[in-house]
Amino acid sequence: MNQIQLLGIAGSLRKGSYNRKLLQIIHRRIPGDVEMEIHYLDEIPLYNMDIEKEGFPEAVKNFQALVSSCDGIIIASPEYNYGIPGVLKNAIDWTSRPFDQNPFDKKPCAICSASASQFGGARAQQHLRQVLSAIGMLVMPQPELYIPKAQNIFDENQEINETTLKRIDKLIASFIVFIKKHKA
Repeated sequence: MNQIQLLGIAGSLRKGSYNRKLLQIIHRRIPGDVEMEIHYLDEIPLYNMDIEKEGFPEAVKNFQALVSSCDGIIIASPEYNYGIPGVLKNAIDWTSRPFDQNPFDKKPCAICSASASQFGGARAQQHLRQVLSAIGMLVMPQPELYIPKAQNIFDENQEINETTLKRIDKLIASFIVFIKKHKA
């Protein structure tokens, strides 16, 4: 089987976000037979059908190409007001258009979240599952990875405790199996 290509997406624009840190840790722990590229959503403009009619912006085309070319996507999203951030929803909306060419369709996805709250982004993950199912993504149901009170888990060196690292490793291993099942 060819090497698995993963795309990591952070649902936050903040450079020091816990979810960007989480993706970077996942990236460092990916096994050698898997490649992962992390993509940040900073360049994607707000969705506007008038702009779409004039032609997709380059940042959107580039992101669509990344989604199309990968075998699976890991999304790390914070929780804003019980839901996903607008920047993540905006990127999903742009990229899933036109709907008959939606590169998310049948694409395996794992989701995770780190949050300062005691819920660790659980409500955002439920919202994200709803959005992703509407565009045809294959969201891995288990294991779920929520990191509550992330400010107490991440240290200055962007490292986290051994218990959380084991949970991350379980997510990665399970997701690789999930992708292989759907590629077969």
